[in-house]
Amino acid sequence: MKKLIGLFIILLLFLATGCNNTSQNNHSDGQLSDTSEISGTSKVLETSETSATSETSKTEETQMKYEIEIDYSTPKNGAGIIKVYKQKVPAMRFIGKNYGSGQHPNWGDAWSFDVFGKIEKAMGGEDKSHVLYEDAGAYCGLYYRNAETGGYDGWVGMFTPPDTEVPEGLSYIDFPEQSFGICWIYGKQSEVYNLVSQCPSKIKSAGMEIQSDGNGYIGFFERDQCPRFTTPDEKGNIIIDYCYFVK
Repeated sequence: MKKLIGLFIILLLFLATGCNNTSQNNHSDGQLSDTSEISGTSKVLETSETSATSETSKTEETQMKYEIEIDYSTPKNGAGIIKVYKQKVPAMRFIGKNYGSGQHPNWGDAWSFDVFGKIEKAMGGEDKSHVLYEDAGAYCGLYYRNAETGGYDGWVGMFTPPDTEVPEGLSYIDFPEQSFGICWIYGKQSEVYNLVSQCPSKIKSAGMEIQSDGNGYIGFFERDQCPRFTTPDEKGNIIIDYCYFVK
């Protein structure tokens, strides 16, 4: 009887941990795309996801438009791009920790620094991000061009309402209303990152134009969305969102 009670308590604790803690366990540092083939110039500004009722409310408030949406067959073996779509989003502020020009987003350090906890607190709670657009509660690894250095700055952070106060130790980029071109890559976590380099051509083939300047793309980001990234399916596969700023 004591063993059954103990197992029940463990199950309750597991269910209470939520998607965000699972994301921490699933993510590995240094797995984002190689940026060596991408170039561009843009200025970076810096400073010193349940009840049925709540789900209905979130859907009503969400701003979501798929102007373009293409679904591909799910691969029987290995990884593959299974969806490409254009997602319109409102003006937002990206808040996160900037690891500098030429640096990969440092997920391990971001967890240690409690980057996401600080951002969610600044927003007034984790649920506040969901009203922005469908996937705004996701944790992101962003590469964005820094005009001063000419390289991509590697960031870890979240998209927030545009008036969100920036927590001490974090930086921000303000974005106007725009659209994302998004690839869903399906497969084992060890495989999905190998297909990131195919995303730009898939996005372009779908009829989207990736935002660029005279030298190349202005930026792109990994979006770890719960539960498709955090909870593997029966085959042990997950879905990672890889996103580009598009016109």
